[in-house]
Formats: sequence, structure tokens, C-alpha cells
Amino acid sequence: MSELGYRVKKVKDLIVTVPDNFNLEPFAIIFGGLYYATPSWMKQQVPQELLKSKPFVFAPWQYTIDEIQRRIKGIKIKSVSGFSKGGLRAYPAISNGYSFVGLIDPSIEGSYSNITIPSNSNVVLVYQKGRTWGSSSLKYAISKLKNSGVKEIFPVSYSHSEIPKLFFQKFGSKL
Repeated sequence: MSELGYRVKKVKDLIVTVPDNFNLEPFAIIFGGLYYATPSWMKQQVPQELLKSKPFVFAPWQYTIDEIQRRIKGIKIKSVSGFSKGGLRAYPAISNGYSFVGLIDPSIEGSYSNITIPSNSNVVLVYQKGRTWGSSSLKYAISKLKNSGVKEIFPVSYSHSEIPKLFFQKFGSKL
């Protein structure tokens, strides 16, 4: 048993955490964003109890899911979430059959208008109420999610950098 209740390993720019009681369950992939939202910072936003209970891969937003799978051979993925610029990786994952997709105050460019959102999608979107950056693509994504039956869409009055911690506290059990 480790001191923390989980083990941490770096794989190039990725941070992998595995609970001490790991039984080959699928991983939660978490994409960070620009500047401060590094894999290390994203890991700090996750409650310790959650890190002790499920395996994670924290990735820079520049990575793709395919690249993560090339670097971590045999990885099984349960969920994909992305914060800020990492939303560019999480949003397209909605159509790939993962059991959960988390959009954490995401950047969502209009080029993803061709993404198919299955009607039974388990998606949560938490975004900063009144934000102005990327607002037209966010409005488009909200409309598309609602039209597909996604109900868990939450505007919040938190700063951009506070939203990941809130997301993991509130929706961590879905990852």
C-alpha cells in the first residue's frame, strides 16, 4: 500500500494515477487546458478520495485519445473529460461510446458541428455563467446537447479556474 492510497506514474507528459486496490478497471481521461491547467494542476483539482478509488490519466490538451492509447498500451477508457481547451478533446468523445463525458467550462470550436450526440449520452456540461470567450460555439454546443436530450447542463457563478474542483466534487462519481 502506498502512503497516499494511490500510485502516481509519469508517462512523458501524462500523469497516471492508480488506486492501491486497482483491479484493471477502465480509466478516466482528464484533459487540461492552456497555461496553468497542466496535468499536474488538473490532478490537484480532484479530491483525494476520488484518486484513491479510480484510475486516472491526466493529459495536456494537445494530446489525443489515440496518442494516450499509444503511450499506455492496453488502456481501457471509461470516461473522457476536458477543461477549457481540453474541451476540444472531450466534446468529440461524446460520439465514441464512452460511459461518461465531462465538459468543464470547455472550449468547443464550431468545427465539431458534425459530431453526432447519441440520445442516451451521459454528458455533463458545467460552464461559467456569462462568459464571453467562445460564447457562440458554446451556445451552439448547448443547443445541440439539449436537442439530443442531455439535461445535465449547469451554468455556474464561479471563476474559470474554480470550475474543475467544483466539477470533480459534484460529478466525480460518474467518471
